[in-house]
Amino acid sequence: MKKIIILTGILLSILLNISIVMAICVDNDGDGFGNPASPDCTYPELDCNDNNGDEYPPVDGMEIIGGPSFKDVIFCPGTYNLPNGVKLLSKSIDLNCNGATLNGSNSSIGIFYNNSQIFIRNCNVMNYEYGIVGYKPSEGCDQPGHNNSMEENHISFNRVGLYLENMFIDWGFNTNIFQSNTDYNLYIYENCTNSWLTMQTYGCEINGKSLDIFTGLHGSSAQEQKIIQKSITQDTTIIIQNLNSGHLDVVESDYVTIKNNNISYDGIRLVNTLNSIVYHNNINGHRFDNKANQWDNGRLSGGNYWENYDEPSEGCYDNDNDGVCDIPFVIDEDSIDNYPFVEPYGWLNYNPPMPENCTDYIDNDLDGYADSEDQDCPFVYALKQGWNLIGYTFPTRNITTALASINGCYGYIFGWYDFWNSFDPLRPLNTLRNMTFGRGYWIKVNCTEVNWTIS
Repeated sequence: MKKIIILTGILLSILLNISIVMAICVDNDGDGFGNPASPDCTYPELDCNDNNGDEYPPVDGMEIIGGPSFKDVIFCPGTYNLPNGVKLLSKSIDLNCNGATLNGSNSSIGIFYNNSQIFIRNCNVMNYEYGIVGYKPSEGCDQPGHNNSMEENHISFNRVGLYLENMFIDWGFNTNIFQSNTDYNLYIYENCTNSWLTMQTYGCEINGKSLDIFTGLHGSSAQEQKIIQKSITQDTTIIIQNLNSGHLDVVESDYVTIKNNNISYDGIRLVNTLNSIVYHNNINGHRFDNKANQWDNGRLSGGNYWENYDEPSEGCYDNDNDGVCDIPFVIDEDSIDNYPFVEPYGWLNYNPPMPENCTDYIDNDLDGYADSEDQDCPFVYALKQGWNLIGYTFPTRNITTALASINGCYGYIFGWYDFWNSFDPLRPLNTLRNMTFGRGYWIKVNCTEVNWTIS
């Protein structure tokens, strides 16, 4: 009888051990997602890289919280149906979707964040009510979300592609594609005053619906599409630049600067927008401005290139060959581009002629212009032979145009853009091509002494 009991106990132990072994799902990196090579791991616990605790698949409704330092999160590639999306609920999170597609089935929010130092990269976000939302409540105006970046995301087929409320994207908004978002590609609701909101975009594509900017507004009803003006001061500013878009709408948004954009087929509309300036854009299509805004940056800098106003048959004559149409381009009676360019990117080669009454080159008030009755008079730098360090405070132009007045008297030029870039007039290929407003440059002068005249 004892032998049977002992044998039975051994058999139970063996069976129990076997069952324990079968229940083990290997998770080498401790991220909570199992090794796909382990037969005991099943979806959704499968990992794509079980040797990296920061790389795992997204799970519906997951909340990601950072630590005292930056938290790196890398999603596994693939398509994931996540009706409740993903939430980033602390500062300092770098989310790299790694090409993963987040599909929302026309519901909720794809990616939500509410803090600073949030980087969102390489994400495909589609079929949500809101693709990506950056939200900070209005009582957080003293510390709005900042130091955020979005790069190489594809945001499509949502009702609103990207919604920002009191949230800056000031560390890069590069190479994002917005496509076929039914209401808005980009909706900015900024109700904090005394703040500087900058949308600096590089290589972004806006396809289908326009890019729409709403600043300092409330949308009181999504159905009624009403807009209620909030208090806006000159300290609240939007800059829209380096954008490739079908068309651009700016609605009830004061103090907006629109520059260096390519608007390809349906133009620019400013609706109930004041104290804004539009210049150095290549514009094709309609234009609308029901208020009095500025459509050029003055004689020294110029206006825009208009695809339907660039030849004599359309009214654009350039008899003095300065690259600017002799007759202003009229948007309406109080919105006029006084210096429309004849060619796309004409501002890069623009060297405005000197007014006749410019005789005094002294700059006593240090405003960058010669003291004269005509404040459009150029400024003169007295350069000496050898190396000269100058601060360039004039419109961005290519180097040969900017230095036209000292042609033959300069050699190497160096400028710092993340690393040293150089220009040599005797070399066909150079890493430094333009002189950019607000930058400093080293210029080597070969002549004994020369006056560099620039306007």
